[in-house]
Formats: sequence, structure tokens, C-alpha cells
Amino acid sequence: MSDESSMTKGVIWLFISKFFPPAITFAVFTYTARILSPEDFGLVALALALIFLAACLLPSGWRDGLIKFEKIDSRHISSVFWLNLLVALTISAVLTGFSYLSLFQFQTDVFNLALRILCLKLLVDDSFNTLNAVLLREQKYATIAIRVTLSSFLSAAIIIALIHAGFGVWALIWSQVILSVVNFIAVFIPTRGYLKFYCSVGILKSMASFGWYSTVTTGLSELGKHYDSVIIGSFLGNKELGFFNVAKRLSDVVSDICIGTINDVNFPLLASQQSDFERVRTSFQNSVYLTSMLLFPVFTLLFIEADMIFSILFTEQWSSAVGVFQAFCIILLTVALGVPQKSIILICDHAQWWVSRQIILLMIIMPLTAIAASKGMAMLLVVFVLSKFIFCTISMIKSCDLLDLKLTDYLGNIRVAILGCFSFIIVLYLAENAIPLHPVIHLVVDTAIAVSIYLFVVMLLDYRRVKATLCDLMPRYQPLFHKLECCLNLIFR
Repeated sequence: MSDESSMTKGVIWLFISKFFPPAITFAVFTYTARILSPEDFGLVALALALIFLAACLLPSGWRDGLIKFEKIDSRHISSVFWLNLLVALTISAVLTGFSYLSLFQFQTDVFNLALRILCLKLLVDDSFNTLNAVLLREQKYATIAIRVTLSSFLSAAIIIALIHAGFGVWALIWSQVILSVVNFIAVFIPTRGYLKFYCSVGILKSMASFGWYSTVTTGLSELGKHYDSVIIGSFLGNKELGFFNVAKRLSDVVSDICIGTINDVNFPLLASQQSDFERVRTSFQNSVYLTSMLLFPVFTLLFIEADMIFSILFTEQWSSAVGVFQAFCIILLTVALGVPQKSIILICDHAQWWVSRQIILLMIIMPLTAIAASKGMAMLLVVFVLSKFIFCTISMIKSCDLLDLKLTDYLGNIRVAILGCFSFIIVLYLAENAIPLHPVIHLVVDTAIAVSIYLFVVMLLDYRRVKATLCDLMPRYQPLFHKLECCLNLIFR
């Protein structure tokens, strides 16, 4: 079998392993949100946030080392496994002690018990991640995809059964542990032969240089994802945190599918051309252009239809989460632009600059978040949106400087996408409630109208740029684009 064929199959299996388990998890999450209350979700979200923040202290960089280093055997795997498990046990003991002290107002009896139960998730997830790194190292994508997908189906069935059995919020809590346990079993079976009762300090020291750096960067990234839940739960209570958590979960799904896919394509593309400065600059502008053209209308439409989406997915009890989700849609616009910017900064060997700016911004935003939370959810969302906009602007200026690109030229790449979005915003606003329809049909009709108007405006204003960009990114499809152009010329002649 050729290397290209093996790579293609690997990508397909990796896609399956990344798509189906989150899709199943989100379906179960949507189902439970329709049954349980925002207070229940907020309580679990706060307990989970503490677990995730504690997990930032795990030596995750040594796990990444199992993938990075070439010469790895069962001694390395066993040493990393027992190191991570020992640290996880220590952290779990500290969290359990914290749950018995009840130092804070949010530490109710239910919360404290939930935290103790979720410590099991911390232990099992840590072991799962170590063994999963072994499968990734060996590129056993089919094994990962099949086992993790099957485990997701099994855990989803157990969760739904617990809810129907009347376990309420405890179904949500135990579902987290069950999912982790089933996933661990799924990866333990094919990797159990690597594990020995063996731990070498010398081996761990040999991996320390990479391990510490990777641990710190991963920990900071996870800290940035979860600190807000602790602050919101502490200042605003479980109900507001429940609204925030549901909106964030939905935006994360959108981000993983849309922005994650763009990132997976964008970075390798720019990296492959880094030896040719002019080609990199052209491809960067095309990446910014194509990212805005593809993702701006998606996030804009989600912003407009947020109320209807929440009504369909989660029922009216979650209507207060609509505004939070709309704020995340605005944030996603800046995050999308940050994808090509980050790629250029990393390719130009300015990774240290990127990490240092993230740390500085995080250190500024964390106290501002606490202050804003004391003023209410609206002020908190303003801080979130402004912080993302500021960081996007800083990285935009940096990437333009690295490529000797004028800021006006950069902004010109997103001009048509913005005009297209404003065009369908105006039409949808004027046509609002013109004909009473079922919410699902209404959403489909609005989407069809938005897509039609957007494509019309884009083709009218910038067809040649669209064609040139697609030909640059997908040169093998140039004959197809040429045929499409001929058809359009015949239609509009």
C-alpha cells in the first residue's frame, strides 16, 4: 500500500474518531439540557471547571513526549503512565480535602459530593490520555476511531438510562465518570502489553526539557478555557453558569467543526511554502480571504438565528442563554481571523512571542473577568468580546509586520465577506415574521435566503478573486473552475 493511500485512510479514520464521539456527546448533552434545569448544569459545570483547572497541573508534556521522541519503548510508556497517575492521585487527594473544608459559599453538600465523584474522572482521564498517546504514536487511527466511537455509544445509552431512572443531576455527574471509564477501557485493551510496574527517574529526566515546556503551554491553554466558569459560578451562581455553559458548549461545537477544520488545512499549506516569501504572503492573504468568506456568514447567521436555535434544541427554559451565545458568535469572528495569523507567526519562528502575549493577556483578563462578573453577565460578556478583539488586532498587526503587508491590504481581504453578511442581515430583518412558519422550517428558509443573497453579492463584487483564491489553494480543480465560469458567462450573457 502506498504512503499516500495510508495517509488518506489515516485521515479518514482520524476524522471519524474526532467527529462521531463529540457528535454523540453533544446529542446526549442536548437531550439532558431539555430535561434538567440550568441550576443543575451550573453546579456540574462549576465542579468540572475545578477538575479541569486542577488537571492543568498534570505533567501532560511527558505524554506528548511519547509521540514526539523517536526511541520509545515500554519503559518510557510505563514511567510516564505511573508519573501521571501519581500526580493525579495527589491532586485528587487535595481536591477531596478541599471538598470537606467547605471554605466558599458555593460549596453546598451536593457540590462537594459531586466534586469528590468527579475526582474519579480526573484519575481515569489522565490514564486514558497517556495510553491514547501510545495509539496516536503508532498511528492506529482505525483502532482509536472504532473503540472510542463504540464507547461513546455505550456511555450515551447508560446516561440516558440513568436519566429515565430518575437520577436527575446525578445522572449528569456520573455520566462524566462513565464516559471516562468506558473510553479508558477502550484504549487499555490494545495497549495493556506496554504497561509494567516500572518507573525510571532517568527516563523522565531525559524527557524533561520537552516535557516541562509542553506541560506549561498546555496548562496555560487549559487555564484560559476553564477559569471563567469558576469566576462565573462564584460571583453569579449556578443558574447563570448553567446558561453560560450551555452557550459555550454549543459555540465550542461550532468552533471545532468550522475553525478546527480551517486550522488543520491552513497551517500545513502555509508551512509547505515557507521557503518562498512572496508565495507565503500571497497564500496568507488568500487564507484570510477564504476564511472570512467561508466562516463570517456562518457565525453571522448563527447570531441572527440564535433565539430560534435555542428554542429548537433546548426549549424555552434556556432562552436566557441566547445573549451569551450571540456574544460567542462575535468572538468566533475574531478567532477565525486568528487562525492564519497564528500560522504565520509560528512559521516565522515567533512562537515565543505568541505564547508570551497569551500569558500577558490572560494575566490581565483574569482579574478583569472577576471584576466584570461582580457587575453582571452583560459586563462580563463585554470584557470577553473586547479581550478577543484586542488580541486579534495585536496578532493581526504582528503578522502584517512579518510579511511586510499594509494593514489596509489585510482589511481588504475581509471587505467582501462583511458586505455579503450585511446584505443578508438587512433582507432577513425586513422579512422577519412575514409568513408564520414552524421554527424548523423558518430556520431552513432563513438559511436558504441568507446563502443565496451572500453568494450573489460575493459573485457580483469579487468573482475573479474567488476563482483565483480557489485555484491557488486547489490547483488540480482549475479545469472545473474554468467550466463553471463558462456556464456563468452563458447564463448572464
